[in-house]
Amino acid sequence: PGVNAPSTPFTDTTIHQQILAQQQQRQMQQAAQLQHKLKLQQQQTSSQPHATVTQYKLSSTTPQNKYGQLLAVIDDLGRDIRPSYAGSRSAQERLKKGVVFARSLVRECIIEAEMNAKNS
Repeated sequence: PGVNAPSTPFTDTTIHQQILAQQQQRQMQQAAQLQHKLKLQQQQTSSQPHATVTQYKLSSTTPQNKYGQLLAVIDDLGRDIRPSYAGSRSAQERLKKGVVFARSLVRECIIEAEMNAKNS
């Protein structure tokens, strides 16, 4: 065993899982920050009828606004975290796709929130 011993598939997989977990944690933090920002905006504009960005109660059907969709995606991401840690490749793939989709929804929510802030 030399100093520069090649990495084993186990350590490569472990490193990959750690990186994936860190990325997921950052995405969840960004989503939480967005949720907080939108909640503050909703409190500031609660007296105005057009402040429909934040809807905290999700129905069983697909949410109609971007923020509701984001909350639903985050909820789905939460279901795949544990199986991905257990090594489920399908859960990891769903998680990756969900994170990508959540990122785009976060961007759209920020744009929507900024437009609503400018209009008020």
